Amino acid sequence: MPDEAAKRVIATLEGMKTGRSTWDSHWQEISDVIFPLALHFTRFEHPGAKAHDKIFDSSGEQAGEMLAGALLGFLVSPDRPWFSLKAADDDLNADDEVASWLADATRRMLKMFNRPKSGFYPTQHEKYMDLVNFGTGGQFIAERPGLGPRFLGRPLAQLYLRENADGEVDTVYRHYKLKAHQALQAFGAAAGPQAVKKAEKPKTAEDTFEFIHAVEPRRKRNTARLDPRNMAFASWTVNLTERHTVRESGFREMPLATPRWFRRYGENYGRGPGSKALADVKMLQRSMKVTIRGTEKIVDPPLQVADDGVLAPIRMTPSGLNFVRPDLLQSQGGGIRPVITGARPDLGEAFMEGVRVRIDGAYFKPLLQLSRDPRMTASQFLGLQQEALQILSPFLGRLQTEDLGPVIDRTFAIMLRQGMFLPVPARLAEAELEVEYLSPVARAQRLEEARGVSSTLELMAPLIERQPEILDNVDSDATFRFVADTLNWPRDTFRALEVVRQMRQARTEERAQQEQIAAAGDIAQAVGRAAPALELLQGGAEREAA
Repeated sequence: MPDEAAKRVIATLEGMKTGRSTWDSHWQEISDVIFPLALHFTRFEHPGAKAHDKIFDSSGEQAGEMLAGALLGFLVSPDRPWFSLKAADDDLNADDEVASWLADATRRMLKMFNRPKSGFYPTQHEKYMDLVNFGTGGQFIAERPGLGPRFLGRPLAQLYLRENADGEVDTVYRHYKLKAHQALQAFGAAAGPQAVKKAEKPKTAEDTFEFIHAVEPRRKRNTARLDPRNMAFASWTVNLTERHTVRESGFREMPLATPRWFRRYGENYGRGPGSKALADVKMLQRSMKVTIRGTEKIVDPPLQVADDGVLAPIRMTPSGLNFVRPDLLQSQGGGIRPVITGARPDLGEAFMEGVRVRIDGAYFKPLLQLSRDPRMTASQFLGLQQEALQILSPFLGRLQTEDLGPVIDRTFAIMLRQGMFLPVPARLAEAELEVEYLSPVARAQRLEEARGVSSTLELMAPLIERQPEILDNVDSDATFRFVADTLNWPRDTFRALEVVRQMRQARTEERAQQEQIAAAGDIAQAVGRAAPALELLQGGAEREAA
């Protein structure tokens, strides 16, 4: 008999599956012709089975791979910092101790993301492959005691989502399979009597069991307690095959990132470029199949043979001999002649090229392949790149909200709990932190502001020359740091503002001292020049007195 928790979780999953059934058929079509390596949605596939049997042209698959790779480069490039932490209160950011701690915490987090054992970049790419093709991706951020976060891929085929009243995904159910020996390894004796029994026998250790992992907001909890059963998000793992609860626990933060490419109002799942390109990709597969058949008929044409005029069998191998009646040899074409179909594969190829252009457009491929003309200046190329990023920015902005933000928040919380940062400064202990994105996309969005500074100064130059006091309106230090940061000047090379103030004060004092010395020198020179006259005047006065 299933326990009450298992019954509720199983019933909830069944309802979520019913609500997702229409999506499953749509996603399966996308999987068949665009992303064949994805897990299937509506049918079972044996491991190692052929995946590309319905694909005659891989243009859609290649476009999806390019866009997923570009997202990694645009948003989370491992080659450069792609975010930084800062305090919501700007006054705190001006504090050298706070700024130093935030910079160190950012470096530690980036290092964690780059560790191979964290699994961040491989699973991030898997998530983006599902995202660009199906419109929704998934990733689980586990907390390993003493080891920090561990990123695990979660294929969309296994995930079932629900939104809260604000349109945010707050409930995720995962329906997946484990082999008996995997279930025993993951859950021990709690995996279930049958799973444990089969795991201990070599012949049945590979038998599979179905499991459900449910994560949802906890409706009732004691916020004063921090045990797993009073955390913000409840977690249940259920052995669906044996219909019993394996584990009940909880999470302080939502452990799953489920970004959506484009969200249509009222829908839990997103729609991606794959949905937009599906009709053209299906047309392309059909056209390619017909074009291949037409080309084969030209290269290896069908034959027409006179009735009773040829001795079987007909030999089509090189140098093969076919025997026919003599009278047929004298007629035009002989006894065996090819059938000229008049097929035009070149027309089919021209048609398909237009279809490929539309598929590439759906996946933004032209924007990702900005060709650089040798005559193009660097500023012109950067302008084209910025234009491309601006076109993608609505979608990439959603990814910052639904993907990067939750991933960074969860990672920071795990590392903070496990003492992976330096001691937090007292002024920062209760402060609210914010994430500043430093990716090329974020910088492209801010580049217009930097250009605005440059354009304003250039436009106002004549007036500034006549009235330099106009620049009193500008905080020159803040302006310099903003423009330098926007143009990716490394922050570590900036001197602390306090150091800058001390340098300026020392420079001012040194200048004042030099001016005093110079003034004293001028007085001495003046006195030296006046000495003879004073002596003359003094001598004249003495003579008059005598």
